[in-house]
Formats: sequence, structure tokens, C-alpha cells
Amino acid sequence: MYQSLGNAELKTGEVVEIGVFTSPVEEEFRESLNKLLGHKGWEWVWQIGLSVDGKTDTLENRFYVARRGDDLISNVCTFECKGVGLLGHVWTPPEERRKGLCKNIFIKLMDDFRARGDGLMVLGTGFDTPPWHIYKRFDFVEYFDGSGLMRYSADDDFEKKYFAAGPAKVVEPTWSAYPRLDALAAEPEEFTKSVAYGKFGKTMLEDAYLYIMHGILEGEGVSAKLLESDATGAIVGYAWTVPDRRFRGTFLLDLYAQANHLDGHAKLLDAMTWPDAKVTTYVEAGLDVKMKALEAAGFEREGTLKGQLVKPDGAADMLVYSRNAG
Repeated sequence: MYQSLGNAELKTGEVVEIGVFTSPVEEEFRESLNKLLGHKGWEWVWQIGLSVDGKTDTLENRFYVARRGDDLISNVCTFECKGVGLLGHVWTPPEERRKGLCKNIFIKLMDDFRARGDGLMVLGTGFDTPPWHIYKRFDFVEYFDGSGLMRYSADDDFEKKYFAAGPAKVVEPTWSAYPRLDALAAEPEEFTKSVAYGKFGKTMLEDAYLYIMHGILEGEGVSAKLLESDATGAIVGYAWTVPDRRFRGTFLLDLYAQANHLDGHAKLLDAMTWPDAKVTTYVEAGLDVKMKALEAAGFEREGTLKGQLVKPDGAADMLVYSRNAG
């Protein structure tokens, strides 16, 4: 469905329309919208196509565009659920750049987001790049100095409330978790977010979750469970097993729980369906709750990788745990 958000005058004097498509996008615009974003990698093109067609369960897909008649000439996407959004796919073709298209889309986008309530929007970009400076002008702030990981919220304490302690349940992976996982991955607690996909520190799981969803939907041997807060709908933990591409016939487990929900380790492990193969996971030394949960789920410690994890405050040991088939 398309909604006009008004007109905008560009630096050239041309007037274009700014509007937003929500999924499913009208049939007559699907091809041009997919074409506009067709330069992305296969995983993004796959996800964009599903979003355009309205095949992403309850995920709120918004494509903010500039239009010259029926021609779509610039785009910014947001993917939202329960007040938390992921911003991305900011794109203007080279021949249309430096006219103010992106800035004018952002003006309408941010007004629209704020009108829906005091939520949180996260994004990832290159530090000190032209897009980074555009986001700064619209009140996005970096999560730490020198970072391209950025957030916007009118409430500085949003995350404190969002991830507050309380009951949480294990749920199946859905597209609606896509932005909520990025809010979780940007949290500062446990440094290792995903060994399988090389995610450490304050980070994003945006591309990793695309691989997870593709692996599940396409029958690639991927299995996953998520932990969801009853009160806020926040994703506060996750566990997934994926084929270990280094060693044929084995799997890697990523397991994570937010600091206020450490009992989630055991809940997630109890809910997992294990592959009929060896599963290996890596745990930073000192995370006793996580290690006890793994041991209770049948994992055994195989060894220690000394100083394997390089963190801003120094190196840390990684403990290797595994669980054999059966």
C-alpha cells in the first residue's frame, strides 16, 4: 500500500513526491522497487523481495521513496516490530545524487517514525562516511566513539526499559525478530555474539539473521530458537545451530542471553532440537551461568583456547564445549 507524504523541492528546483510503500507493495511498483535495490548482495535481494511481496509475517516493511511520476528514484527502508526498527538500503542511483533526495526522504521518514511513538531505530554504516554524517544530522548517535553502529530514540533510557528483567518465553524464529535482534546485539554485555558469523562486541546481526532464516526456510540444516520478553516483546536471547563449514558433518552453536535474562541460556538449550551430529560452541572464560547450562544440556568441555578472544580491554580465553550425536 502506498501513502504520499508530500512533495519536496530538490536543489535543482525540481519537485518530487516523497511517499512510503508498506508491504505488500502494489503489483505495478514491485518490479521497479526490486530493480532500484537490485544492486545488493543475494541475501539482501532475497529478503527485499519477500518484504515487497508481503511474505515476512508480522514484520512492518516500509520503503520510503522519492517519485518522479511513476519512476522511483531514491529509497530508504525501515523494518520494524513493536517499536523497534532497523534502517537500511539507503540508495540513490549515481545519476540522481547530490540533489537532496536522501535528505528529503529522511525528513519525512523521521517525522513518520516519531509519530508512531517513542521507539528505537538502529543502523549500521561506515564511520565518518557521507551517510554517517547524514544520520548524525537526523539525531542518530554512535553506540561508541569511532563506530558506524548508530541508534535513534527520543528516550535515552529506551534499552534499559526494553530489556528489563522479567518473564520471557522461548519462541520460534520469525521475520518480526529481524530488527529486535539488532537492538539486542548492540547491547554491551557478553562480547561474543556469534562465532558462526563472526559477530563480536556491540554489533549487528542483520546479515547473520538473513542466513539463519534462509537456512531454515530452504532446508539447509539450520535450527534456531529465540527468547522473547513477555512485557516488552524484546528478543532477549537466541540459540541456533548451523553447519560448520570448516568441518564437514559438524555444527556450530551460537548461544546468547541478555544480562537481565541469564536463565534464558537453559530455556533455549532445553527447547533446541539437536542435529544428529557433533555440535561445538565457544564460551568466554568466566561465564559460569552459561557454562552450567551447557553442561546440563549434555555439552562437555574439550579444551581452552588461550587468549583467543581479542577485546578492547585485553585478550580472554575461549572455552571449547561440544555435544556428540545422540
